[in-house]
Amino acid sequence: MEFATMKERILVVDDQCDVADSLVRLLMTLGYEAKAVYDGRQAVDQAADFLPDMVFIDIGMPGFDGYQTVSRIRGHRECAHAILIALTGWTTGEDRQRSYSCGF
Repeated sequence: MEFATMKERILVVDDQCDVADSLVRLLMTLGYEAKAVYDGRQAVDQAADFLPDMVFIDIGMPGFDGYQTVSRIRGHRECAHAILIALTGWTTGEDRQRSYSCGF
């Protein structure tokens, strides 16, 4: 297994704190700089400050859902380079299409 050689920044966004924290611990073990936030509003604020290279975003969150969060993060010019990855159990074709069209 090849570990990260540069300290790429990864933001994890999930309202299930245990899920977010576990993923952050795994990413840190692999050599990434990782940070967890637990709702979409925090994600938008932190993305502008943390400037992540990649963001894992839960789609089904209260408040700003994952789709709204992606739209707002994509709106930050300094985050335009970030790779956004949807975390979800929603698997219908419609869900997949909506994810693509929102910028995942």
